[in-house]
Amino acid sequence: MLWTIHVAMFSVIFSALPASPLACASASGVAIGFVVVDAFSSRTFRTPGILGVSFFAAGLAYAVATAFIVLVNFPPPAAPKPPLPFWSVASSIADAIALVFLYTITVVACTLVSSSIALLTIRKKRQSKWLLLLNAPGVLLCVWICVAIVYANLVEE
Repeated sequence: MLWTIHVAMFSVIFSALPASPLACASASGVAIGFVVVDAFSSRTFRTPGILGVSFFAAGLAYAVATAFIVLVNFPPPAAPKPPLPFWSVASSIADAIALVFLYTITVVACTLVSSSIALLTIRKKRQSKWLLLLNAPGVLLCVWICVAIVYANLVEE
């Protein structure tokens, strides 16, 4: 339960201020605080170290996904610019594609790490079942990306 609360708090703090030094510092502070609380809690409530990493990766995946949704729906204000030539427009499109790619890859990587750890510890730790449930949206995103890649390759042939 403690680490599930950590995932929620980490996601809220990190996604409220996406990609800023203040967000990284506060999210790191929350992570350190929960590690300390976990270390000083009794053995029955303590989470094994590898599951802590898994919860941290799940929280990071949620934080990055939330930050991306916030960025898409509420973009930062930009100063008006004069009309751009074609190459500048192409560069802007490439930058947008790279941004979407980086956010997606980060969510997929964090989900794969978290889910892999949960699958490896599912027989020994009961928290792993809840961790797999927590990773369900990221796993669905991974499946969707794989299906889209396979479909694109089949249509291309």
